[in-house]
Amino acid sequence: MKAGNHKFNITVNQSLVLICLVMFLVGFLGCRTPHFEPVDITKIPDGEYEGRAFKFPGRMIVHTIIKDGKISEIKIIKHLALKKYTNMMQPLIDSIIAKQDVRVDAVTGATISSIALKRAVYDSLKKAEQQNMKSVQRTDTGNK
Repeated sequence: MKAGNHKFNITVNQSLVLICLVMFLVGFLGCRTPHFEPVDITKIPDGEYEGRAFKFPGRMIVHTIIKDGKISEIKIIKHLALKKYTNMMQPLIDSIIAKQDVRVDAVTGATISSIALKRAVYDSLKKAEQQNMKSVQRTDTGNK
């Protein structure tokens, strides 16, 4: 046999096993529930904050609205998924608002979109928290 002239004799069953293995690994690595540190929402000023989740497999942009130290509304601005998955997010949004925390159960049948939503809301809260810390530091520095 000449170099570079190798033939791969892969059966249909071997191909299916390989495809299933790849799908499992992608799902296992991409769908892990992320770890979210607590965020003190009561210290975030009222406003609308953008958050993004662009890690595989879910991509989403949300606006989280804080009013009177609480999450009052979450708007999905962009979701790169089928519309049916976006529509399935309302119970998750309701849970996050009720608990005032992203550490809630995912929506059955929409795990990837649920993880993306939680990541995006968390991102918006962390950004808002960091903005607030910077403005407090500027205020403290200005008073000296």
